[in-house]
Formats: sequence, C-alpha cells, structure tokens
Amino acid sequence: MIKKRRKYSFGKKYKNQVDLLTGQQFEYFLSALFYKMGYKNKVTKGSYDFGADLIVSDGKTKIVIQAKRYQAKVGIKAVQEVFSAMHYYDADKAYVFTNNYFTKSASILAHKLNIQLCDREQMERLKNKYF
Repeated sequence: MIKKRRKYSFGKKYKNQVDLLTGQQFEYFLSALFYKMGYKNKVTKGSYDFGADLIVSDGKTKIVIQAKRYQAKVGIKAVQEVFSAMHYYDADKAYVFTNNYFTKSASILAHKLNIQLCDREQMERLKNKYF
C-alpha cells in the first residue's frame, strides 16, 4: 500500500534548474510533481529497487517510474528496467522520465512494450502546469 506523501516542496532554485539536481533529488522532484498531480507515491530505496525509482497510485492504477537525470540521451536499458519493475510490483503502467531525450531504440522498444516515455519537453510542460 502506498501512503500519501507529505507535501514536498522544491523552491524556485530547483524548479527551474532540473539539470542541476542529483539523481536522487530528481527522484524527489518527480515525487513532488506526482503529489501535486494528486497521486500517492513512494520513492523506492536506492538499491534493490528492481527498476522502479517511484511507485505512484491514484487508488485505481499503480504506476512504476524510472527516473533518469542524464546529460546524454536515455537508452534502451531504462525501458528494460522499468518493464521488469512493472511486473515485479504488479503495476498497471510504467513510465520513464528524463531531463533529456531518448534514443531511437529506447523509443521503439517502449512503444512495443507500451511503456510511456516522458522527455525533457513533456516534463517541462508538466512542471509548468503543476508548480
């Protein structure tokens, strides 16, 4: 069961500078974003997370999220990891979020496996809508 997180606030310092966050801060940034979107969520442990950095739920749908704060394009490995996590956690959906973009092979596999990819531009739109 996922408990509703306490309100986690990212000040203006980070809201507009996602590229400066560490990987863990990026996970908590996504946690705050999903909280604002009305989801209960949990950031998983750093190790042995089975491919999910966050687990979110609206009470009906469970979603696992792989968070990749990279300086380069995100490759196929992230899609494979989140697909495994979706089955491990019995989730209904799986997403990969990044502050960058995805390689063509990652996009092709994600489409085939019905994994949602959220790149820099899509995340920026969500950030602007909810923060």
